Amino acid sequence: MSGLIRRTGLKIAAATAALAIAAPAFAQETWKVGSAAQPGSALMTILEGNIANFNKVAGFKSERQFVASEQELAQQVLRGRLQMASISFAGLSPAGLQELALVNVPFLWASEAERDFVLDGTVWKYVERLLDAKGLVGLGMGEVGWNGVICKQACPSPEALKGLKARVAPTPASRMFWQALGANGVQMPLSELFPGLQQNLVVAADLPFPYYVTTPARESTPFYYTVNHLHHPSMVVVNKAAWGKLTADQQKALRAAMIPIADQRKAVADEIAQKVKEFRAGGGTYVELTQAQRDGYRKLVEPRQMELVQAMPGKSVELFDLMQAGRREFQQTRGTRQ
Repeated sequence: MSGLIRRTGLKIAAATAALAIAAPAFAQETWKVGSAAQPGSALMTILEGNIANFNKVAGFKSERQFVASEQELAQQVLRGRLQMASISFAGLSPAGLQELALVNVPFLWASEAERDFVLDGTVWKYVERLLDAKGLVGLGMGEVGWNGVICKQACPSPEALKGLKARVAPTPASRMFWQALGANGVQMPLSELFPGLQQNLVVAADLPFPYYVTTPARESTPFYYTVNHLHHPSMVVVNKAAWGKLTADQQKALRAAMIPIADQRKAVADEIAQKVKEFRAGGGTYVELTQAQRDGYRKLVEPRQMELVQAMPGKSVELFDLMQAGRREFQQTRGTRQ
């Protein structure tokens, strides 16, 4: 990962060198970069790598600030209490950006290549406009990973989840997923999930593995199944008022300082392989589902996709149509549905 950071640093060297000559003499306010990432994960390493790169920009200084709830994180950056945040699309969507929840529609993508093509192109261009209208600036995309299902006891199939008390995230996609499986959904924010699991308020949930293994759920809820039904992209956003106080050169250098999304995705994938070994060695159960097993979940969930999309507020249908057009473009130019 350190090599990844060094490569990005080389990309911004020219911009920062020129900026250093013209750096203002007054002291720069230290920006707070909020995140719910936990220590010991690639998510934290990527965040710290981005901050290290940001701090190479002349006249600019930033530091990490932990915020346990992404809903609170979203509010703080919107209000300017935090100048910057690294946050998932799901975490930002309840803050008046409901369209962002579209990327979390379960079983949306045919392949990772298709997903990356559409997210990095069509979706990001559209999201930048949504952010601007809400007083935010998007610096770039980030990666969290695929969600798997976690349980306090073995739950190897959709049938095993029927009637179980499952944590529902405050998003339409999460509600639809658990309803389709027949679970007894209990909506709660992420900050309440881990005590909720320990107290048996819920006995199942879904989380991305890189995040899951850094939380108490690793011990209290030691069964992990790679359903991979829902992908979590993230982003780095900046409060627009704070952004406006920077020079044009600083803004350009900060954009260049972001670790490339392809490198972030590789870092997350590499970490998962190592963390799975450690998780199993510590007594955890990590089950890599086959495509046929995932299809058992898909057949229950996929028929509800359009109903979910059409019920979403704002410009969700417009964005979904653009995403579908992006998928068709990918299939025509780079591959077919797998």
